[in-house]
Amino acid sequence: MEVQFNDLEKAELIIDCIYKGGTAKNISDEVLPRLLPKCGNSSGFRKVSRVDDPSKMAYVVLYTSMSELEWPDHLDEETGIFRYYGDGDYKLCG
Repeated sequence: MEVQFNDLEKAELIIDCIYKGGTAKNISDEVLPRLLPKCGNSSGFRKVSRVDDPSKMAYVVLYTSMSELEWPDHLDEETGIFRYYGDGDYKLCG
């Protein structure tokens, strides 16, 4: 299943769905802020504060292109463990 850029704001989150970016070739094409309210459009860890208490996180989005050869992020689909290097610091998420 694919969701086009213009339909992102009303789309549901579905496993293995492809969410298409825009065509402007800049940061305004970013998918995540359109899918997830108040999510930023840069960095690997994108924190979103709670409405009732901005000092606490509502959720955190982890972004990777999986294409950095120097920082080889890896998802083990069997265990659900994600090895994330991001800015060069190794982290286990799972």
